[in-house]
Amino acid sequence: MIDAIAQSGRYAPGETDLKKFVVEGEQHYWVHVAVDRFTAR
Repeated sequence: MIDAIAQSGRYAPGETDLKKFVVEGEQHYWVHVAVDRFTAR
């Protein structure tokens, strides 16, 4: 299982420091992957 997280938000005008990113929303996406052990498909 893969858990991907996407965040949306903003920076203050002129800001470039990643630590000062303000998160306003977050979405999780779960992906289930199955592989057949005999055929690897």
